[in-house]
Amino acid sequence: MNRNYGRHILAGILILLFAYILYMKGVKNPGDTPTHVPVKTHKNEPKSDVATPKITPPPTPTQKETPDRKKLRAWIEKLGRATVLRDKRSQKTIKESAPKIRQSDLPYLFSLLSDPLFLSAGTAELFKMYRLPEAIRPLEKVLQGSAYLAAKGVAIEALAVIGGATAEQALINQLATNSDTGVRARVATALGQFKDLTAHRALVEALRNETDSTVRRYIGKALRRWPSPETVD
Repeated sequence: MNRNYGRHILAGILILLFAYILYMKGVKNPGDTPTHVPVKTHKNEPKSDVATPKITPPPTPTQKETPDRKKLRAWIEKLGRATVLRDKRSQKTIKESAPKIRQSDLPYLFSLLSDPLFLSAGTAELFKMYRLPEAIRPLEKVLQGSAYLAAKGVAIEALAVIGGATAEQALINQLATNSDTGVRARVATALGQFKDLTAHRALVEALRNETDSTVRRYIGKALRRWPSPETVD
């Protein structure tokens, strides 16, 4: 009996030991218990429910006319009116008070050539007074634009007075390509002032190709300044 009692006690100790081992394993490895994963947060990016607005740079302000340029514009308009109306007396008086032109004024003056009449004519007359070669290309654009023929005529005269190979070539181009017969007739007259073979050849070529009788007449007048067997009546 003592032997059986001892066996029962030993069996009970083993059961308790086995149960203790299972319990400890369950504490160290809970199995299905989900692992807690900490949420990463950006310390430098605070949360906000309001969308960050896009910053649009302010538009560049349009440059306003200075008082000096307003005076210049008024003077040019008076000169243009007198020039278009062929008022020689007023034109002479206005030119006596001609303002000084700085290099920085040229872009502003070029912009005035886009005016269809008085400002364009006055600016072209101003360029003719000062014989500015920088104005050749802007003046040629006047002949290609929508200005009145009177203003284009002043631009043509300005190109002839400024002179030089660049101005001459600009006039030759317009004689060959401009669709306005009034422009071509005035250009022919202007080319007659150049007195060189380049202008003469351009006029001869234009006479061969020109179909408008009025333009042909003006080309003929210009060619008579150079007596030549190539001239066609």
